[in-house]
Amino acid sequence: MTPVRPDNYLAFAIVSAILFFPPTGIVAIVKAAQVDSLYDRGRYEEAEAMSLSARKFARISLFVGIGIIAVYVLFYILLLASL
Repeated sequence: MTPVRPDNYLAFAIVSAILFFPPTGIVAIVKAAQVDSLYDRGRYEEAEAMSLSARKFARISLFVGIGIIAVYVLFYILLLASL
């Protein structure tokens, strides 16, 4: 019996790369693209590991991007307050 195909998180990786932080988002896209081919070749454990890795890098991209946006907003607010 074959295990269930893991989610590849490709859409999440693309959105996080475009909207938030491209360096880790691109890594997430590459890893997400490998999930289905690994699963189709019968390498189920590697496909699961690659899926988790894609999700991890997409989340890193999301959180780093939100952090950068928060720093910019804080800087802008402080700049306006000093004027």
